[in-house]
Amino acid sequence: MRNQNSKLVLDTGVIQLYFAGDKKVKHYFDEIITGKAEGFTCEENLAEFYAKTCNVLGRGVADTRYFQLRRQEVLKLVPLDETITRLTGQLKCKHRDKVSLVDCSVAATAKTHKANLITTDGFLAEVARSEGIAVHLIEI
Repeated sequence: MRNQNSKLVLDTGVIQLYFAGDKKVKHYFDEIITGKAEGFTCEENLAEFYAKTCNVLGRGVADTRYFQLRRQEVLKLVPLDETITRLTGQLKCKHRDKVSLVDCSVAATAKTHKANLITTDGFLAEVARSEGIAVHLIEI
């Protein structure tokens, strides 16, 4: 486990695993819920989560889960701001063939908040580490 009051930025895959009841990610949410860590995700991840959920489980489930995440107080939803927008663009420019714009946004969010990035995406983990971002890769 990480230090008391650590910061965690969760990627889309981690949130999907949580809703699927996967035990590999449960302890991260437990840390956030109990106040041992602050949990974040970016708005772009929420859009990606919605789209992926809708594609697999339908619009009704996507709407339900979207509003659960939007209205809960567990994960802080980080909007784009000047700093994150610029850093997202810089990361996409530098790593254009490796990761999506959404991945660059979540990495920029982690870097800006000096947080650990929790992801299921090996390419994102590689890019984030190369940028000095602490990463925990969850193998699926």
